[in-house]
Amino acid sequence: GGGWGGRGSMHTAWQKSKGDFVEVRTKKPKWNPRMEAWTMDFKGRAKLASKKNFILTDPDDEDERVLMLFGKMTKNRWSLDYAPPLNPIECLFVAVTAFSSKMAVT
Repeated sequence: GGGWGGRGSMHTAWQKSKGDFVEVRTKKPKWNPRMEAWTMDFKGRAKLASKKNFILTDPDDEDERVLMLFGKMTKNRWSLDYAPPLNPIECLFVAVTAFSSKMAVT
């Protein structure tokens, strides 16, 4: 269950080939009492706070290896980093879903 942002942890899998899945988990933010806010370390790849910023990690890795990072750099510029086994097209499609509610016509 859950979803993007602070609403919980997204845990899902992509099928890479027949019978071969890649499992990912949304990294949860940590409370920073000094800032009185939920924070995440984007290693300089997100300069602005946004509910669309997210990090996907490998749930089987104790060090939470980052598989995908999407962060807001400026008003109209975003960074998208990825690591194998994910590929650029998969990550682009995932990143676009962060804007889906704005793009929906009601």
